[in-house]
Amino acid sequence: MNLKQLLNQLIDRQLIADLVTQYVETRVELTKLDFQERIATLIILLLEVFVIAIIMLSLWLLISVGLALLINHWWFPDTPFAGFLCIAGVQGLFLMMLWLIRQRLHNQLEYKIYDEINKDEERKRARRKSLRS
Repeated sequence: MNLKQLLNQLIDRQLIADLVTQYVETRVELTKLDFQERIATLIILLLEVFVIAIIMLSLWLLISVGLALLINHWWFPDTPFAGFLCIAGVQGLFLMMLWLIRQRLHNQLEYKIYDEINKDEERKRARRKSLRS
């Protein structure tokens, strides 16, 4: 083997090593960006849920007070608290029913979350496949 062939092989190896290094760095960067995208999506989703929960809680509170006052006015005009007790009893029954079916609700919610994650993964795989083509 002469010196020229040895130098060519060394340059080719260095070029391949550089290309592999660039590929690995690009994959790491892509993974970081994917992770950041997922975190941003999660934060946005949590904020949306929080805002909707605050609005729903306010609406629930105002409707409950209004119904309690209406019940007091129509059926129990002499007692100022009976309507509130009726509303509290109905809401207590509703919470007991939710407590009894909480495991089924948990399983359905978990299934939907996993289903959304799988759909998202399939979309990303299809996007990567179309970029390669």
